[in-house]
Amino acid sequence: MILLLMSLVFMLWLLCYSQKWNYTNPAIMFCASFVFSATWATAYADLFDLHLHVVTYIVIVGGVLLFALSSHITNMLYKMMHGKKRSYTFVPIEIKRWKLLLLIGIETISCVSTISFLMKSGLGVTLSSAINGFRRLRLFSESGEMISFPRWLGYIRFISTACGYWFPFILANNLLSVKKKFTLNNVLLIVLLVLSIISSCLQGGRQQFVNIILAFSGNYLLLKKKQSEGGKQVSIKTLFGLVVGMTGVLWLFKNASGLIGKELDSYSLLDYLAKYCGAEIKNLDTYLQYDRISNKSSIWGFQTFREVYMLLGINLPARDLSFRRVKGFELGNVNTTFYDYIYDFGYFGMIVCIIIMAIFVTYTYAKVDNIRYPTEHLWWCAMFSFQVPNILLSFFSNEFYIYTFSKGMLVYCVVWWMLYLLCFKVDISGRHARFLKKSGFAEGR
Repeated sequence: MILLLMSLVFMLWLLCYSQKWNYTNPAIMFCASFVFSATWATAYADLFDLHLHVVTYIVIVGGVLLFALSSHITNMLYKMMHGKKRSYTFVPIEIKRWKLLLLIGIETISCVSTISFLMKSGLGVTLSSAINGFRRLRLFSESGEMISFPRWLGYIRFISTACGYWFPFILANNLLSVKKKFTLNNVLLIVLLVLSIISSCLQGGRQQFVNIILAFSGNYLLLKKKQSEGGKQVSIKTLFGLVVGMTGVLWLFKNASGLIGKELDSYSLLDYLAKYCGAEIKNLDTYLQYDRISNKSSIWGFQTFREVYMLLGINLPARDLSFRRVKGFELGNVNTTFYDYIYDFGYFGMIVCIIIMAIFVTYTYAKVDNIRYPTEHLWWCAMFSFQVPNILLSFFSNEFYIYTFSKGMLVYCVVWWMLYLLCFKVDISGRHARFLKKSGFAEGR
């Protein structure tokens, strides 16, 4: 494990240096993801009984190298086609207050209606037990046995979740554009993000909470780098603040378990986090050594493209994710992003999956990194917000393909377009709504 950690740390330093310390570069984020996990796995190697095999080392280091190389080539091609990187003009993104209040109202309806549905579902006596019952049905039941929200509520919830990825860039830009940080509009933006988190947690998961924090942090770091004169590094103070903030997020991650009905175990905070942050490498190592020959996908892309099959209306059995345990310590059932690729397509298929992921995410990053003014490519900014947690959580599971190639992604794209129209094209004058002919830069739109 020491060799793996040292190799990844060296690669991370090399990537940071070569990319001029642009921490939100996808190659840096992907490598940092596995440095983070390898640090936990190394610290808990004895408890995990982790003796890393050569094939696991090759898969992780080779996967990170391949992603970095693919990302670098994509970036070079983008620069060749679009020319030099353009400077960014910091101005607040102005959104009329009634529009923010309207969206807050929609998210409030989402939360209240979800609570009402869960309490009437018969899945539990208390809200926490009902949330847990819904979560277990969603994760571990056959497709035909799942309970679903009413269609109208499902669409409202999609709007609420989409807001969680639409507004992080806008909030980060506004915080860096003015001296007075907590204006009323910025407070309303924060309320929107908090309600989006609450709405998602009511479905039994904590991931949206982590995703929105990571999305905001990614956008803030990207814009902070642009704000630094002469291309200087982001200050240590900023990085320290983000580290402290993420520490608080990890603490809340554990303590939020009881609120959504998950059983609280007797593990300490560090042991609990080690299960979620480091055990994935142990699980991948176990799979590659003992389970890979017996576990082969009977349906093409069953694990990787499960959401695509569901989008086509094809019912599938539950994903093959075995819970593992060692020395009485729960290791969970996730195995890093590489597990699904190898399970479905073997080692060669893993190479193809990594290249496709790197190209798509790097192109998204390049679009956002090259914008000239705040509202130039807001749809791509929302997509970047969506992809930041997918890449940073690659150590955990196959976040990119599960969430990017899904019905939810299609709905988000439509909702982001509608949010753009609402925020920047629609104006209310008297009794009628009119579409502005052009969103003017001078107006901060």
